[in-house]
Amino acid sequence: PQPAPVAEPTPEPQPTAAELSAPAEQPASVAEPAAAVITEAPKREFVFCTNCGNKESSEMKFCSECGTRL
Repeated sequence: PQPAPVAEPTPEPQPTAAELSAPAEQPASVAEPAAAVITEAPKREFVFCTNCGNKESSEMKFCSECGTRL
């Protein structure tokens, strides 16, 4: 029996002289401010009481189950 041929690793391509001397590309968005900046958190419909865990409308100031300030 003959030994199985050993696969030679493929060398990685080397950059050309033009690629080495070219300036690095900068993303276009670097000079521009972010397009969508969230300034406020979205309003939640519900909150949970930290004392009893009751689900309440986000408009409630006090829990309807235990009276804790929400």
